[in-house]
Amino acid sequence: MAVYRNRDTNVYRIQFRLNNRTYVRSAKTTDKRIAERMEAEWKAKIHARQYLGVREDITLREIFENYLRLPLAPATLKHVRVFVNVLGRYVNIDVNASEFDSRELHRFLETRLREGKKESSIRQHIRIFSASWRRTDATIYNIPELSIPRFSVQNQRTDYLSETDEERLLTYLQSCTPHAAGTGAWQHEIQDVVVLLLDTGARYNEIAKLEWKAVDLGRKTIELWRGKTKSASYVYMTDRAHRILQRRAQNKHHEQWVFTNWNRTGHRTDNTTYLNRTMRAAGITYSVHALRHTFATKMLKAGMTLNDVRLLLGHSSIQTTLRYGHLEASDASPKAVAILNAQNIDRNRARMKAV
Repeated sequence: MAVYRNRDTNVYRIQFRLNNRTYVRSAKTTDKRIAERMEAEWKAKIHARQYLGVREDITLREIFENYLRLPLAPATLKHVRVFVNVLGRYVNIDVNASEFDSRELHRFLETRLREGKKESSIRQHIRIFSASWRRTDATIYNIPELSIPRFSVQNQRTDYLSETDEERLLTYLQSCTPHAAGTGAWQHEIQDVVVLLLDTGARYNEIAKLEWKAVDLGRKTIELWRGKTKSASYVYMTDRAHRILQRRAQNKHHEQWVFTNWNRTGHRTDNTTYLNRTMRAAGITYSVHALRHTFATKMLKAGMTLNDVRLLLGHSSIQTTLRYGHLEASDASPKAVAILNAQNIDRNRARMKAV
């Protein structure tokens, strides 16, 4: 038997070779007989899978736990954990995947809609379920094909601030009560965050986790780490963004982070509740992500191409940027007007000659 006891913990480890492959697993027990039985069962499963085509059972909970072990973005990990907690209130997630009825997923969707939950949130939960299911190796685990609920494809609404909205927000941040603007060292905190979001088009968490080593005040550049696409990109500072970062560099509150948490021990929190509340107090009904949309909208209306904006926003695919496609400046309409004007002039000349 290939079971070995750890001298420090007395817990047994199962380890053996089979078909030129080494298998290692903790038995999580100090009882040798139990460890030996677990080893025999494990070998039997491997043999059954390799030679008889028998696949292992796996529960929904284990599927989600495996998905959470993947190198996902922090925001995605948070969404997955929330989804698992929510789904567990409606569906037995300790059931084997082979016994899971896809109608349960459809009922989950319908129940959430009846409860008045946002369709966007339900879409996200269904996507997480689908991604977790697809990432599970069907050659190893007994995981059947599922009927995943589909939503009708809808045009994405792109909320952005008008010039008036932007002016109202910044004026509010400069003159509002201390609770929103901050006092002392916190006086310009929210205003600085908002201006950097407006002038870089960055995602909120990219600014919240901005490090001083990524800021080059001499060249007026910022290196943004795109956690969503696992890539970095450089953006140039506007004059007002440069002034803000110069001011903050002269009075650093942390050697690593440009924006800090309340006790100055780490970067600014990922939570946007406070920022969204401040925007609503200023009369802006959109969330903080609308500041990113505002940046993209300005660039496209000024004549930039979709691909230019894709690079500025750090999108990995042009498909994501297409949500702004209707805003892209185009010379098609002026050309059409020129053609029609020319045709109308020719008609008028023809009529005059006929007269």
